[in-house]
Amino acid sequence: MSFNYTKWGFILGTGIALATLVASVSIPEFRCFLGLKSESCPIKDELVNVKLIVETEDGKSLEGVEVSFLSINGAPEIKTTNSDGYVQIRIPSTVDIDVKLSKEGFQTLTRTINLGTEPDKTKTYRLKNSVSTSRDRVNPPPTTPNNPPPSLEQSVSSCTLVSGYGLENYSQDISVSRQSQKTEGRIMLYEKSPHSETCRITQNTGILTKAYAIPDNSRLQQVRISFYLNGSLFKSLYISHGSVLTVPLPLKNTSSYAIECQLISGGYDHLYTIPISGN
Repeated sequence: MSFNYTKWGFILGTGIALATLVASVSIPEFRCFLGLKSESCPIKDELVNVKLIVETEDGKSLEGVEVSFLSINGAPEIKTTNSDGYVQIRIPSTVDIDVKLSKEGFQTLTRTINLGTEPDKTKTYRLKNSVSTSRDRVNPPPTTPNNPPPSLEQSVSSCTLVSGYGLENYSQDISVSRQSQKTEGRIMLYEKSPHSETCRITQNTGILTKAYAIPDNSRLQQVRISFYLNGSLFKSLYISHGSVLTVPLPLKNTSSYAIECQLISGGYDHLYTIPISGN
């Protein structure tokens, strides 16, 4: 008796077809694999082209501005504006993306884009000159040659961003340990993108106090803040979720200092700076 290949081939082929049909109906993952709709299929975040236009304070196109942002896989990307102040970036369509704009001679600007809440795909930003920043500017009282100015309580400095996201002016109240706390600025911190700045002291009164806060509703859990005086480590301190850290820097015989803020644990979020009288 010979084996009927045609008959058994038909039976096996029919069985495989039936099994595939059943799987496509009853197994959600298999439906996703075949491209069929299913509530369990993951929704892929679409990448969308967004046009950025960067200008000076008086509305002139600004060439050579570095536009840095995190791609959908978490890797940093950097693009540069052309002679028209224009650059195009591709970002996810439904999540918050922080975009940092930086150029030598201008204050660094960080903005959050969410196309889900702000569908406009053309964004225009203006950068301010960084001759002096509001947090470091002190207007001494008028004096005469015979009347020397009184000693300032706090030293005055001019800072330059080295890495990470720059300080953004932010004057709002936040909740820290369930108490209202005023702020003067904020810095976005990522695990792989520490904030680092160097500062040249322009008026040295021997002391400068820095204060930072992590609010109660922050994703940050712990941040390390290191202070360097004349290039040498002075202190490396930790600030935890829902607390304030105040550090007086002894600047006698010091011409420059540096500050580095590193996310140690928790998710990315803003670290806030607290105003100090005389800063």
